[in-house]
Amino acid sequence: MGAYFFPDPADSSQNSCVEFSDFKAYHVLEQGAIAYWKTPEIRFKNMSFIDNIMGITTMGGMESDKIVLKQENIHIHGEVEEYPDICPEYR
Repeated sequence: MGAYFFPDPADSSQNSCVEFSDFKAYHVLEQGAIAYWKTPEIRFKNMSFIDNIMGITTMGGMESDKIVLKQENIHIHGEVEEYPDICPEYR
């Protein structure tokens, strides 16, 4: 694992939104980064991931129809032998 991000449980301002930013991961055997927390909004910003096997994961750790997961300025670089059938336009 490159990084497992989680907010500071002592900071009550992070109960509604948390942002993780300015991170890079290279050649990681699992996710380059993962965030899983009970907050309605999680943001990944200004990150680069190079040759990581599983990319990145952002998950809301609560049940709600109003969970927001945002990714801004994220760069993922690597090689794959085949693209999945769900994205034929990228072949």
